[in-house]
Amino acid sequence: MDRKEQERKTEEANSSSIPISLIWEFLNRFSAQRGMSEKSIEFREVLERLLDKKKTLFLVPFVCIALSMAYAFLLPPVYEAKVLVLPKSYLTSSMSKTSSAFLEGLGLSGNSATQDKKVMLAKSMLQSRTFMQNFIEANGSEKFFFPENWNEEKKQLEIINKSKETFFQEFMKNWRKKHIDIREFSDEPIIEIAVQWNTADQLADITNRLVASVDQKIKEIEDEETTSSLNFLEQKLAMEKNVRIKQELIGLINEEMKRKMLVSTSNNYVFHVIDPAISPERPVKPNKILLILMGIFFGIFFGMLLAFMQIIIFPDTKKTSE
Repeated sequence: MDRKEQERKTEEANSSSIPISLIWEFLNRFSAQRGMSEKSIEFREVLERLLDKKKTLFLVPFVCIALSMAYAFLLPPVYEAKVLVLPKSYLTSSMSKTSSAFLEGLGLSGNSATQDKKVMLAKSMLQSRTFMQNFIEANGSEKFFFPENWNEEKKQLEIINKSKETFFQEFMKNWRKKHIDIREFSDEPIIEIAVQWNTADQLADITNRLVASVDQKIKEIEDEETTSSLNFLEQKLAMEKNVRIKQELIGLINEEMKRKMLVSTSNNYVFHVIDPAISPERPVKPNKILLILMGIFFGIFFGMLLAFMQIIIFPDTKKTSE
């Protein structure tokens, strides 16, 4: 009887006891909650210590924003005038078949490969020291391009301690790097010729005349070449006695005559101007809004970075004493 009573009491004790798995689950949840609370306490401490660095968080962004604003407003403005042109080779290739056949009959259709070489020559001339020097002097644009070296009383350019060639060579370095930009588009045959300068006055007129001068210069070169070739061929024809060679020379003379006619009858020889340059109303540089926004961004970034470095390198004395 006593044995049965003892077994009954043991079973009741086992049934009323808490399973071990439940105990472990409770301990794990408690430790997890404690860890989260510790992390939240550490985050609050870091945030409080970060807010203690108010001077750094305010001073660094203020300095960055002030510097960016000063840089944006003290930089000299840069204006841009641009001419939109279409190569004549594209116009020739896009003509109707009837027109092309008619011009081919006259020998005035031109050659696409030759036209492409002319476009390349035109782009090279816009970056050529010799061409730019001749253009500036021929158009009386010394005052526009070199206001610091222009003598208003004598109405001439004053170059000190250097030759004119060296002076223009130094100018061309800046011209190619900062002032002339030839933009081509992959999906369109048009070319944009842009000139940037620190004044809007006369900029559009200078840009239009520059493009026209390039076109005219290439036309003059072609005309001189055809004239020289014709003179040479005519002299050979007058001295030649062989009939077959005379016939070949006559054919070459006819080709050169057609080429000379093409040069003479073309108003826009290399480029067809779609949109001439107009006087710019606003500068394209500097972008003041972008510079100020960059100052705000870098100011906040470096302010937070410096504050964190102060917390790490110079920990709080209260924290260390604890």
